[in-house]
Amino acid sequence: MLLNYLSWQEKREVDGYFFIAPEFGYQSDTARPDQIPFAAVQVWKFVLSAMTKEMLMGHSEAVRFHYPKWAIEQDPLLLKAITVKLSLALTPSAPKKQFARMDRPYAMLVGSENELFDIEKFPAYHELPNESIQQQSVYQVLDGHTHLSILLEVGKQIGRTIQVWNHSI
Repeated sequence: MLLNYLSWQEKREVDGYFFIAPEFGYQSDTARPDQIPFAAVQVWKFVLSAMTKEMLMGHSEAVRFHYPKWAIEQDPLLLKAITVKLSLALTPSAPKKQFARMDRPYAMLVGSENELFDIEKFPAYHELPNESIQQQSVYQVLDGHTHLSILLEVGKQIGRTIQVWNHSI
């Protein structure tokens, strides 16, 4: 969703962006070939929504996430499914082009044991923005972390990155 926000003309000015175990969408070429399906997608709902110019199925649950039991127990308010419209809002239309237009520093934080993404493909994204943005930005692999476990550790890295961006903190 953040990549789509970056492309929005009415976005607010910010000091930087954080991409934590980012899902850049099916067009990003970042999925692991051996990934365990993290979600079940009802494609027919997307097709029907598109065929009816979003008159049907737009607010219908279309993507259900397969969280492990421990994650749901730890956070019972975890979003377990999303609608067609939310899924479309979350999915970048042209992730590489959108990332190349990055206009602020960013931190991209991924876990070394991410089950969904090939983390070797993320450095290519880090090289897309202009050199000035690249130099101010952070790409970091957190050793031993999975797609979900990184969320438990990432706060420290966010704090350090903010300190780098704003030396007065």
